[in-house]
Amino acid sequence: MTEIDRQQKCFKGNRDHLNVLLDSLKNGKIRIWNDWRMDNAEEIPDLKGINLVGARLIGIDLSGADLSGADLTRADLSASELSGVVLVEANLAETRFVHATLYGGGLARANLRDADLDGAVLNSATLTQANLTGANIRGIGQTGWNIENIECDYVYRDQEGRVREPVDVDFDPGEFENLYRSSPKIEHIFVDEFTPIDILIMDRVVQEINDQNPEYELKLDSFHARGKSRAEFLIKDVRDSGEILTAIKAKHEEQRSELVQKLEVANMKAETFREALSMSLKQPTLLIEHVEFNDYREIWLNCEATSDDYRSKLIRELSELREALKNESKTIEQDQAIGEIADAEQAAKAGDGPTAVKHLKNVGKWVLDVSTNLGTNIATELIKKSMGL
Repeated sequence: MTEIDRQQKCFKGNRDHLNVLLDSLKNGKIRIWNDWRMDNAEEIPDLKGINLVGARLIGIDLSGADLSGADLTRADLSASELSGVVLVEANLAETRFVHATLYGGGLARANLRDADLDGAVLNSATLTQANLTGANIRGIGQTGWNIENIECDYVYRDQEGRVREPVDVDFDPGEFENLYRSSPKIEHIFVDEFTPIDILIMDRVVQEINDQNPEYELKLDSFHARGKSRAEFLIKDVRDSGEILTAIKAKHEEQRSELVQKLEVANMKAETFREALSMSLKQPTLLIEHVEFNDYREIWLNCEATSDDYRSKLIRELSELREALKNESKTIEQDQAIGEIADAEQAAKAGDGPTAVKHLKNVGKWVLDVSTNLGTNIATELIKKSMGL
């Protein structure tokens, strides 16, 4: 990390806030800052004009903070909470925001040249007159973002940031806004009225299509029951709509057929299945409880998760593990694994155990090894169970 000057000659914010953050960076423990945020929830960090060039800020909570005019060139804010952050006229060149949440952030006139926004959530953010030339915008959330008068010659949309878009020329003035102001939509029309089981199936369909064709960037947007029952999807390029709709139809039928077969294996007769479907229209959870083959829920219920003491220990261990991982992360894949741990921690706090298990299944061997060495035993065992070990 670049040595951060304590004098901060261009700093215009609150010196007490600055000192807490600088002490956190000096000790290499972002949790010092994050703990201060939790203990001082009424404080809105005022860090205007701060110099954090090259700083390692992975997982930091800067939500609502005022960093207008700040210099975060080459800083790493991967997996950070930045909702509502003010970065007006900030220098964010080559800054990493991989899987960071900037929901509702203010980035007007910010310099995001060559920034890595892979998987970042920019929904409802304001980027008016910002410079996005050379930024990697692969998999970003962009619903409702304001990108009027953007300065952008080209962007990247692949994980390595090597495939230039446009390939051989620059965007014309206003072309980027026209392409990315909102994502194109496509519709899948159901032959019969859709049921809650279709909602479950469609989530799996989207995941499978994205695994096979990540370039589609397919997202399930909504279901509509009025008129013809239909599901709406967001896609990257309208030119792919025909192929995507064909894939959706085929995989939906395949998933439904597979589900029926599983029900038959479970000795659930067709008549009972129809009754369950009918019942689900009034009480959807009954069907999902009955037919969703959710290993995550089973794992959660079989690990003493009904105990408040178990959940409290798990939440504490996931927090410790997340902080330890931040200090060892060296690759994008490891940053993504940290994001899965953070999501699991949030789900556990919300009492949604199955979702926590689902995220832990994706963390990989690196996280398991760190957790084992760290001695976070409850988290280690749940990760093993989630991964089928």
